[in-house]
Amino acid sequence: MTMSKKIQLAHSCTSPSNTNWELCAICQEDTAESLVCPANSKRPNTGSGYKTLAGNLMQFGELGLLPRTLQFARLDEGEGIEAALVAHKAVYHKRCMLRFNTTKLQRAQKRPAGGSSSGEGNAVPGKCTRSRSAESSTSSQPSCFFCRLSGVDLHEATTFKIDQRVRQCATQIGDHELLARLSMGDMQALDAKYHSKCLMSLYNRAKASVNAEAKTGHESVVSGIVLAELALYIEDTHLEEDTSPVFRLADLANLYATRMEHLGVPLDTRVNTTRLKERLLAQLPGLRAQSKGRDVLLAFDEDIGEALGKACEQDCDSEVVHLARAAQIVRRYMFEEANSFTGSFKEGCQQEAVPPVLLALVNMVLHGPNIKNQIDPPSTQAALSIAQLLKFNGVKHRQKQKRSTSPVG
Repeated sequence: MTMSKKIQLAHSCTSPSNTNWELCAICQEDTAESLVCPANSKRPNTGSGYKTLAGNLMQFGELGLLPRTLQFARLDEGEGIEAALVAHKAVYHKRCMLRFNTTKLQRAQKRPAGGSSSGEGNAVPGKCTRSRSAESSTSSQPSCFFCRLSGVDLHEATTFKIDQRVRQCATQIGDHELLARLSMGDMQALDAKYHSKCLMSLYNRAKASVNAEAKTGHESVVSGIVLAELALYIEDTHLEEDTSPVFRLADLANLYATRMEHLGVPLDTRVNTTRLKERLLAQLPGLRAQSKGRDVLLAFDEDIGEALGKACEQDCDSEVVHLARAAQIVRRYMFEEANSFTGSFKEGCQQEAVPPVLLALVNMVLHGPNIKNQIDPPSTQAALSIAQLLKFNGVKHRQKQKRSTSPVG
């Protein structure tokens, strides 16, 4: 290594605003040791190493155990240390990461006052307790309660309303780190300060989580209809093929999403294939799931005689019972609400005049329940007319009141 390159590397290590992201993000040294990049991990929780490293560095800094060459200003670009590491796909030496792992952090927190600092040259403060952490945070330069960064545009938490809402949002999104800080006491008692953008970011994340979990009744009905069509498609394909077919779960999920959008329910997120698999296995007892690499394959287990007999059996009595139950379900939706004529016909009045379940049943009778043989638009005039005739000509029978058998007087 030339002298000019050594000077450049030394300057990159000590300069608070210059980081060479091609080198180790911690020591900034160009050595022959291999570098680790959590962003290239094949695990499902990719990037979790950055979160752990950023959190440990923050707590080592609070204990005063970071070397002078490692400054937060060098690793933070305004959005937090974790965000900078993820954005640049930071790499580091394994030995450097081990210097700031969770085990050494816990040992440093339990070390009594006046102990050594493991060769770093800094004194270790006393045992880190909740009250001591609160005192250290208030005695030092004020920092944001959420991102832990200092600044001049900090607002002070002065009401219990903020503390209550922050606790609700942290519980909703499952932020355990924030809940641990809130366990020290309410934000007002801790003299907590925050950036406005950090507080609004927490509120928006909680709101997005609530919206993702919310599901309307219409979406539930349409989801059940699409699942029934998908199950019938699997059964029909299994009966028509000479050899038992194999279904890829990813292909079934694409059919499910396309049909949902076709029926007017756009999906903002990706279909949960695990939940879809469980619903299909519950509807089709003879279906089995097998993993092959990243793919999940669904096929009927030919070794189970009971499942094969149920799939191939043509029992008239069973079919009639199914028809009666289907009619009972549709009639319940038909008589739930009565439509009244307002004197004019607005756009979409035909679809609103009949329940979606009845219209779906008529479409299945006219065009078949196969998910691949659907028409566009999803409801024709013939289906609408038949559904309206069934709706307005259906007879609702009065239920006989049970005679009271209680004794008189």
